Amino acid sequence: MCLLVGLPTVLIDTQSRIVLLGTQTNSFLVAGTIAMAVAEMCLRAGKAAYVARSIRRRASDLEAKILELSSNTEQSVETSASSLRLEFDLWKRQIISYHTAELTADMYAEYIAIGCSQSIIFWWSGHPFYPALELETGGAMNPGDVAMWRFNQVAMLAFQFVVEIFVDYLCVVVEMAAGIDFARIESRSTFLGVVFMMMAVLNINISSVVYLSAPRERQFEKH
Repeated sequence: MCLLVGLPTVLIDTQSRIVLLGTQTNSFLVAGTIAMAVAEMCLRAGKAAYVARSIRRRASDLEAKILELSSNTEQSVETSASSLRLEFDLWKRQIISYHTAELTADMYAEYIAIGCSQSIIFWWSGHPFYPALELETGGAMNPGDVAMWRFNQVAMLAFQFVVEIFVDYLCVVVEMAAGIDFARIESRSTFLGVVFMMMAVLNINISSVVYLSAPRERQFEKH
């Protein structure tokens, strides 16, 4: 579940953030980051509400079935009621586990996407083999301009991380209030850390290949 959710999220979110960073406009990047944060909060709140409502609805159906069976005092009926409760508990644990795995993968993926997109822009902008990431400065940049640009990139990286941490904190509080138990995933934190480290490396390689192309001078020479 973590891989099924995490990998597409990493790839799509990385490209979206590269597009935002490629505008080279801080105001546009800030607006885009906040818009993505609001969309993420709404989506996670909606999914948490859906899971909580599904559990409540099934619990109500279970109580109705047990109440219907309670009029009969036979031993088989009591056994049937116990089986229904056990089935409900197993279903509830399963759906909460799946939802927790999805949320955990999504949170890991967001941080990976932020780091990967900023790293690609930071290291490959202006590189002759990455003309799509070329800086639109209208001319050569002096060392002072380059230093200022790199400082701005680090500041934007910090801003995106701060926004994402705030979003995750707020969403986790809401999700825990809705009955989502994150303790179930703690035992797998080491495994997930290794998996998503590998995913980060894979994402960097894929994204770098996407923007890789021959320098324009060599393209003209071929023609």
